[in-house]
Amino acid sequence: MDDRTIRAAYRLRSRLLCRCGRHMWATRRNPEVGGSAALYETCRRCGTERTGRDPASATRAGWFGA
Repeated sequence: MDDRTIRAAYRLRSRLLCRCGRHMWATRRNPEVGGSAALYETCRRCGTERTGRDPASATRAGWFGA
């Protein structure tokens, strides 16, 4: 397998994971907004943003209902 094939397989896997809702969330802060409203999350792979919840209080176990 050459390097281009490996990169193409990784991109395809990443797109599939994000399409299935398995994003890789990273917490970001908006410096123009204060307080808890300044926090939001973006997916490192596809760039989707999500807001409206407190990312620090969410746990992986809580997301899956365990």
